[in-house]
Amino acid sequence: MNKRIIFSILILSALSVIHAGPGGGHSHSHGHSHEHKKEVISVLPESSVEVVAANCAYILAKVGKIDKKWKKAKLLKLEKIKAGDSFQWKSSFKVEESGSQEKKTLYIFLQTDGKYVAGNFTGK
Repeated sequence: MNKRIIFSILILSALSVIHAGPGGGHSHSHGHSHEHKKEVISVLPESSVEVVAANCAYILAKVGKIDKKWKKAKLLKLEKIKAGDSFQWKSSFKVEESGSQEKKTLYIFLQTDGKYVAGNFTGK
């Protein structure tokens, strides 16, 4: 491709971003009658959530937040649960040789878009 064409595309792209600005391309009144629409949050497919949750368990073990043996945890169950007025993914993990009875199951909670919320051994 010609350098001039590439340069033109870059400039036009930069100008379109600047033009949209913080108003997002619509008029933005600061009055009380202005209404914002709720943002649509994407929901990860279950297969992707399994991978993200397993990676979270691995990272928690690797950085020392939980015992290192949880790096080899196996996913037991994945479910979508109600959390306040929204939903979260709750994943349950087990390791073959876990220590005490109370730490036999690791729970990883993710937002529906895959962002990490929490990890614990209570499931709550």
